[in-house]
Amino acid sequence: MPDVPPSSPDKNSQFPPTQWSLVVQAKGDSPEAHQARTEMCQAYWFPLYAYLRSRGKSPEDAEDLTQEFFYHLIKKDSFAGAQREKGRLRTYLLTLLKNFDITEWRRAHTQRRGGQDPIISLDMADAEKRLNLSASSGEHPEREYDRKWAYTLLEDAMGDLQKDMATRQNSEELFQAVRTLMLEDKGTTRYEDFATPMGLTEGNLRLIVFRARRKFLKFLRQRVADTLIDDTDLDEELGYITQLFQRDH
Repeated sequence: MPDVPPSSPDKNSQFPPTQWSLVVQAKGDSPEAHQARTEMCQAYWFPLYAYLRSRGKSPEDAEDLTQEFFYHLIKKDSFAGAQREKGRLRTYLLTLLKNFDITEWRRAHTQRRGGQDPIISLDMADAEKRLNLSASSGEHPEREYDRKWAYTLLEDAMGDLQKDMATRQNSEELFQAVRTLMLEDKGTTRYEDFATPMGLTEGNLRLIVFRARRKFLKFLRQRVADTLIDDTDLDEELGYITQLFQRDH
């Protein structure tokens, strides 16, 4: 990947102003803590749900367990044990999930079924569709979890790119063309097929895709940095994510 430097962390804070800062903000009962917990849950529920499914849980049980896990995090203040040494956010959350007392969950689930509203809204139809599109490779569930985590970051970075392109003429059509051209095998790409309907030359579209790819890598790099405490781990984490993606090609 091109060497696009991440933004510098705030040295005066306990954690850098990243997703890890949400872990700190998630402690307590303030409106800011509630918002931080909500953002954490919405951003990272799918990899945890996918991990439970890869462990043989049914869609219903995986949904219930994911909901109860976040209920446990929020109501039981499980974020209180967050420490700077935890390092990678994906590892921290998976460790909490694996340490979650299944017996306690089943007891709480029995008491709560049909009672209270879910902690977060889970789009289960979309979740199962995403699982089917990236069918299990037969690897260990923890590596499958890492893959889903990586895909989540990839999708987030692609969303950042879409927002960045939103001011351009015919932005949605152009973004979809750029996305396709970025993800397709270069040997099968036909730029003129996308350029002509939008009134662009092939050369212009190639330049747009080139610039979009650089921006996407910058956004991805920042998204990954947001899940780390120490930026010195960034290149290692990006290398690992690249390996996870390469299994699909």
